[in-house]
Amino acid sequence: MHTKSEKWDYVITGKPYGIMRMVIVGVIAAFFIVLTIDQLQPGPNKMPFIALAFGGIATLMSVTFVRLIVRYFYYKICIGPKGFYFKTNPFNGKYYEYTEIERCGRGTIKVHHAATLAAPAQVSRQFFHFTDHSGKKHEAILEGTLNEDEITILISRINHAQKEN
Repeated sequence: MHTKSEKWDYVITGKPYGIMRMVIVGVIAAFFIVLTIDQLQPGPNKMPFIALAFGGIATLMSVTFVRLIVRYFYYKICIGPKGFYFKTNPFNGKYYEYTEIERCGRGTIKVHHAATLAAPAQVSRQFFHFTDHSGKKHEAILEGTLNEDEITILISRINHAQKEN
């Protein structure tokens, strides 16, 4: 078990780019909330369908805003010499010994958008995943190549511990 006196070798958090993302999404959410409320007020040229569309966008942006806040304050992967601490939301923080992990790896989710006749846009997300001894699967979305080296070290430490057992 990791003690408070031990230092982590590497720490990955949700802090990089966090404030700017929260500000941008928060402003967009507030803007569409105001537009929704305006369309719901009785008066000429007010349309419930437009209010519904604005409300849908406001809801989507509000949910994204909350998810960004959770990521900023609670996302943490701390890599130590004997194990790592894994937390992606306020309720799932746990320390894992490297020997407790059955398998782990890195993956990519690719989404293709063909909205135009030009070259289709492709969005990809990197994630780290592992399965513990109880069979529970865990995964964390990564910030592109920002923490690529730390995740590579974590995977190699887990694989090394598996080979020793």
